[in-house]
Amino acid sequence: YKAPNGNKYNCAQGTGWSIEPSEQGGTIFLHTGVDRILVVEKETVFNKLAQAGDDARAPAWLKSSVIVTGKGYPDVATRTFLRAMLDPGSYSVNSPKPADLKIYCLVDGDPHGLDILSVYINGSDAMQYAGKALRIPEMMWLGVRHSDIAKLGVPQHALLPFSSRDRSVTT
Repeated sequence: YKAPNGNKYNCAQGTGWSIEPSEQGGTIFLHTGVDRILVVEKETVFNKLAQAGDDARAPAWLKSSVIVTGKGYPDVATRTFLRAMLDPGSYSVNSPKPADLKIYCLVDGDPHGLDILSVYINGSDAMQYAGKALRIPEMMWLGVRHSDIAKLGVPQHALLPFSSRDRSVTT
């Protein structure tokens, strides 16, 4: 990524970096073979995946992924960056956006995780004026669904009950 101020970031080196708001709107360069963006809810999961990606034994799907985290609820900078990654106009002529670039979001299957996913896909109520610029409707959900728990036969007593905070997120 090359920021408008000239700063360059190579996400293939190291365990990640942060784009400051003043550095948004730069040009994206993807390495050949990248075919997915994986957004993860938790920073700890992001760090584990970033470290695993440096391992020669890492699976091919991990090596062909760009991994991003919003560290919980998605902020404007993260959503802006993701929207730019899906916009062909954000890419260098020498490094065009892959035609088959997919975007996935790995979140918890609880009300908070689903709320995070909803903000990525639909935008937030507080920023409805931003329109399409902060929405990612092509994002696909990865994670355990309620129906998976039933299929796996997880007993009710092993599940956490909804808290009043969980209920407030669902309304």
